[in-house]
Amino acid sequence: MPSTCCCVPGCHLRGGHAFPNDLKRRKSWINTMAHTQIGREHDEIVDRGIVTEQRTDLSGETQENPSQDTNHSARNLSASVTSHDSSQSLNGEEHITQQRQETSHQKERIAWPKMNSEAQWRDLNDDLGVILETSLQGCVERRIETLTSLIYNIGKERFGVEERKEKSNTKQTPNRREQKIKQLRKELKDLNRRYKKSNEIEKLGIACITDSVREELRRTRRAKQLKNKSIQLHKNTVGGERTGHLHCSKEEVEKYLHETHSDKERETPLGYCPRVEEEEQPTIEFETKEPTWKEVCEAVKKARTGSAPGYSGVPYKVYKKCPKILRKLWQLFRTLWKKGTIPESWQKAEGCFVPKEKDSKDISQFRTISLLSVEGKSYFSVLANRMTKYMIENSYIDTSMQKGGIAGFSGCVEHTSVLSQLIHEAKTGKKNLAVVWLDLANAYGSVPHKLIEMAMDRYHIPEHIKKIVQKYFGGIQLRFTVDNTAWQKLEKGIVTGCTISPILFIMSMNIIMKAAERETRGPKTDSGIFFTSNKRVHG
Repeated sequence: MPSTCCCVPGCHLRGGHAFPNDLKRRKSWINTMAHTQIGREHDEIVDRGIVTEQRTDLSGETQENPSQDTNHSARNLSASVTSHDSSQSLNGEEHITQQRQETSHQKERIAWPKMNSEAQWRDLNDDLGVILETSLQGCVERRIETLTSLIYNIGKERFGVEERKEKSNTKQTPNRREQKIKQLRKELKDLNRRYKKSNEIEKLGIACITDSVREELRRTRRAKQLKNKSIQLHKNTVGGERTGHLHCSKEEVEKYLHETHSDKERETPLGYCPRVEEEEQPTIEFETKEPTWKEVCEAVKKARTGSAPGYSGVPYKVYKKCPKILRKLWQLFRTLWKKGTIPESWQKAEGCFVPKEKDSKDISQFRTISLLSVEGKSYFSVLANRMTKYMIENSYIDTSMQKGGIAGFSGCVEHTSVLSQLIHEAKTGKKNLAVVWLDLANAYGSVPHKLIEMAMDRYHIPEHIKKIVQKYFGGIQLRFTVDNTAWQKLEKGIVTGCTISPILFIMSMNIIMKAAERETRGPKTDSGIFFTSNKRVHG
């Protein structure tokens, strides 16, 4: 039975919060909770040492109205201190912030409702919609931080956190075929017992039933064997079982990450290459207007519902089921697009090591997967879709050759079929055919940022878009869930899991492929069709 709350008459606890039954008292309670949450958020932001920028008048930018409380905040009180003291204070705050960032742990995952729990999602959408109307104050970066913190904190208090499932040595639950085999064997034993106790007439009927059950058991066992063989064949084809646990100290992991992601020549220009030709001016201009509501909705809709949340702790399912929250996020996207800045939380990637082979132990036997905030991934999904469309419409990317990383092109089956046909014809006709597969080690993590800048210059990406990408990659930091490693700045390469990384990787590699390209008609099939020399990039 729900307990009553002493603060408001007629108020009942629901999911850890007191919600008045009366509509007026309910709205009053929500406003009170909003102001309480603003105070918490303000304290958290000040405690973390986040320094907000003063409002400046930018041409074409939506004005950002600070709250009345900000006129009396500690930020303005520090204006009377001397510059020497203020610089020491800022340095101290930065040092404390760095220490807290290094020792902070990953956020707990919230036990969000199931996707079919319409009532719970509707209540969350309505309540947060009212709270966000009154709580988002300050610059756009701070408003985004406040939005995600409110969603996470209220969701945590209302729904609780997920319990971590510990690995146990319990036997695996038998599958459908195994259960059926067990049931059929039990039926056979029962039939055999009845057969021994029955008379001659009954034995004839029991014998017929026994034969049919045995035939069903034989078919089920054969189906199970075929399934097991197909699974084993798949494992052998794709590289077998991938298991293991990383046996490295925190210092060894941090050293590996530093060597992998650091670049001493990050600011050094790549230099001139005569084989890299200038691209023609685009016939269709890049769309530089603010993201539309339709684009943001499509980006969120296409994202996997079960994707793990990133640094913000908010998953895609919240924005899928709460349109009021998504619309508020879209409005912040538009302001952020005009301003051309990137929130710090979008530049923090939390990753883990995944084994590449069986019984992996050494760090070289693992690959990394990074988790980024879904808000930033949605924002850059819009930018990536526009960039991909721009590259294809202006024929900067030849989709007859390059299909990997381009949405709408399923090139694996096509290329495999053509190669299989060419190999078959070469064998039957006793012809020469050279097929070379080139695998680049750590391809994503080896791309210099200067090459990305060169690619955007070569393909005439607008200056405003280039600045957004450069600011984003200029501040990305990574850490991994191995004894809570320290933040490592990304000085080269791109992040796995980032929505704009694939198209930037394709653009960068496209420069190299075109520079290495030579005119050739490629191998010819028996039907007279030439197959273009294939230089294809997989991320």
